[in-house]
Formats: sequence, C-alpha cells, structure tokens
Amino acid sequence: FGWGLKRSMEDLLDELAVIDARVFILTGRAGQGKTNLVCDLVENFLWKHKIPCAYLSGRRISALNMTDLADAVQRLIFEGRTSAFAEAATLLSAHAKGANKPFVLIIDGLNEHHRITEFSAQLELFIESLIEHPNLKVFLTCRSEFFQMRFGNLTKPPFAQHTFLLASNEHRFEEEASDELLMGYFKFFRLRGEMIS
Repeated sequence: FGWGLKRSMEDLLDELAVIDARVFILTGRAGQGKTNLVCDLVENFLWKHKIPCAYLSGRRISALNMTDLADAVQRLIFEGRTSAFAEAATLLSAHAKGANKPFVLIIDGLNEHHRITEFSAQLELFIESLIEHPNLKVFLTCRSEFFQMRFGNLTKPPFAQHTFLLASNEHRFEEEASDELLMGYFKFFRLRGEMIS
C-alpha cells in the first residue's frame, strides 16, 4: 500500500510539473515514435481543443540557414509579417491570453539541425526570450543519444525551473509487451498484422 501511495503521489507531482512547465522535452532513440506522438498530440488534442500551436521541425529550421533561431521561428510562423521575434511573441501571447489557452510551439527533431552545436546555443537564447512572454510554451523532441551532450543545459539552471524532461523508456520490452505494442500500431494504422512479417 505504501509503495502504491508513493507511486501515485509521484505521478500527481509529475502531472503538476508538466502543467506548470514552459518547456517540455521528449527524448528517445530513433524509431521510438516521438514524431508520431507529436503529430497525434497536435491533431487529436491541440486542434480539437482549439489550443493555438505551430509545428516546426529541426530540419526545416536548419534549411533556413539563419544564425538567429528566434528570427527563423518568427519568419516561419508569421511569414515575414512581423519585424522581430519580440513582436511575434507579444502577438502570440496576447492571442493565447484572449483564448485563455497557452500557445504551444513544437520543435520536433532538434538533432536534425545540420549545425547542431550552433543550434543548441541558439536554442538556449531563444528559450530565454520565450519565457519572458507569458502564455507561451515550447514542446521539444530530440534523440536521446544527442540530448545530454548537445541540449542538456536545458535541464540545468536557469532553465530547470521552467523545464520538464520526459525521457522515454529505452529498456527492451519483454516479448509479450513488444507484441502488444506492435499490434497496437497495426490496429491504429489499420494494417493487417498477419500480412506483415
């Protein structure tokens, strides 16, 4: 009973930390479903609940070949209709306040930026400026093997108080659990499991 109560309390504390976080980070190895999860989150939760959001990929940001991440983000979201990220962030924060819902910026695949060392420094500066604006949140995904070395500072001060890190369970599944997960994918994507080897 004590173990179960402790576990329930830890889960509740985690849920409160997620709600309060301004920066949410999901890590996992390649092929674990991070991008699928994020796409599902956008399509089946954020849009359905009319939560304002934008989805960008590390690869798309990299293609702009800009040295200022904040400028790249505001150009991608507002297509040049704002002069700087501060103006874009103010508009997004005001819109989110009016909707009484946060604006969620999703950057999927941090590790897919081709200048990852430069990008990690830009990301820190970007998040510092983002958290100055209320009602803005950012959801990041990254391969776990790149995260600590390149983006680990996001879990340390001064970012730690704003950040929630969810590292995916990378231990090997027991065969039964693995089969159950695989069948769940087949069912979701309406694939006939017996036709696939």
